[in-house]
Amino acid sequence: MSRKQQKSMKVRGPRQNLTKQKETTGNSSAMVSNSAVLNLLQDEFTERKGIAPIYRSVPKQRVTRRFRFGTNFSGNFTLADGHAQFLVATGTTTAATYVDCWRMRKATFYLRNNEQDYSCQIQVTPSGSDTANNNVVGIPMTRALESQSSSEARILIWKPSRLSPAGMWHYTNTVSPTGIMFALACSSGGGSIDANSMMEIDFEYVTNTFGTLKAYTLTGLSALTVGSLYGASVCAGLLPVLDVNSAF
Repeated sequence: MSRKQQKSMKVRGPRQNLTKQKETTGNSSAMVSNSAVLNLLQDEFTERKGIAPIYRSVPKQRVTRRFRFGTNFSGNFTLADGHAQFLVATGTTTAATYVDCWRMRKATFYLRNNEQDYSCQIQVTPSGSDTANNNVVGIPMTRALESQSSSEARILIWKPSRLSPAGMWHYTNTVSPTGIMFALACSSGGGSIDANSMMEIDFEYVTNTFGTLKAYTLTGLSALTVGSLYGASVCAGLLPVLDVNSAF
């Protein structure tokens, strides 16, 4: 065997093997990276047996509205007050409700006097009724909540029965919008009602994504932004709504 042939048969050294290994590793990483990109770009289709599941296009939803007391007052929460928590501006002075129906799940009352030596009290009286047929009425009762001083705040939670007018579902139509759901009366024995005294109502509603509007609309408003959603003050404007766009 010639010397030239012997040189060509020599085993490659460590440096040559390392270089080749780096080249192989680099090519492998590039292949993995390309494969991952291809997987991200590839659509996936799955086939299986079965029928279409139940589809709820208009599910029930929940929202909370807060209303501030701030002073002595006596007023009524009406159906119109409930309708007005779900307004969408249809013009700069007009609005309509964006829900088909709503109900009150819970009302929470927070009461506190602004001064240490005086008390304040709120009375809640359910008084709703079916004025058309007189077959559903609120059970006559009054619940009172009293705060003895600024250091003794009180919380009253009211969960109306689903079979009472206050807890039932109400369409946002034009039927008896002035109908009273419950009456409120708040007074202090001195001092003043703290600004953190408020009513919080937890509503459940179904949006108007199927069918037509239920006809309840408002006119004569001002400075609304078309398409924006609004709440509103309640009890003839005595309790302003907090932390949401207010139509009035």
